[in-house]
Amino acid sequence: MDAIAILEPVPAFFRKELSELSFHLWDIDLPSLKTAHENHSRIKGLVIRSKSTVDDSLMNALPNLSFVLRPGSGLENVDQKAASKRNIKLIN
Repeated sequence: MDAIAILEPVPAFFRKELSELSFHLWDIDLPSLKTAHENHSRIKGLVIRSKSTVDDSLMNALPNLSFVLRPGSGLENVDQKAASKRNIKLIN
């Protein structure tokens, strides 16, 4: 099953909506996500808030990443140029 990695806490209603999209929700912190892991190929999406940074190296570690979702405003913590090169959709 495809997964969404949730890097920072989000409200319960938000989690409910995501789980209804038939994704496995995987709560993980950024340092753990940056290490090699067998589940990286399952991750299709990331949910971040303001503390996590999605840079080129993280995108390289997640070969099937297709979207980054940030509830709230702004995407200053996402390398938008790297995301564009990889056709990763940015949602906020």
